[in-house]
Amino acid sequence: MKKKYLISLLLTIFILSFSLPSCKKDDNFHSISNVERAIHNKINEYRVSKGLNPLVEQFLYFEEARKISNKLADGTYEYGDPEIQSAIDDFSVLLGGTSNGHVIMTSNIENADSIVNAMLNVPSVVVLVESEFTQSGVGVSKSIEGLYHICHVFVNIPN
Repeated sequence: MKKKYLISLLLTIFILSFSLPSCKKDDNFHSISNVERAIHNKINEYRVSKGLNPLVEQFLYFEEARKISNKLADGTYEYGDPEIQSAIDDFSVLLGGTSNGHVIMTSNIENADSIVNAMLNVPSVVVLVESEFTQSGVGVSKSIEGLYHICHVFVNIPN
């Protein structure tokens, strides 16, 4: 009986030694949140309704936009900080972008409809959204005060 128990215990330890490391968090993985994707999709719906091309969901820009929204949420960046545009410019050059733009805003609710409606109520944002871009990414981060900081990056990367 002891021998069966010992074999069973060793077999369990052996199996766990292979499965536990695979549960470790991948620190380099970026997951696009539901609200980020919904904002991107709603902007695309708007663009298509205006006869414009839909924007490609650019995973790397989602990640970059989240970095910016995180810095806004934690107070590293303030609205209007020139470092935001500088970071976007530098990143765009790396990906071959010829032009870019971004929208920064704060919302007290995490609702894509409300966020996009607020964006499209600002004439300068509408001009930006309707500009000649090919790709975009959105970042949404919540501050400790409970506000949602949104960064939507637009870029033109010619074929």
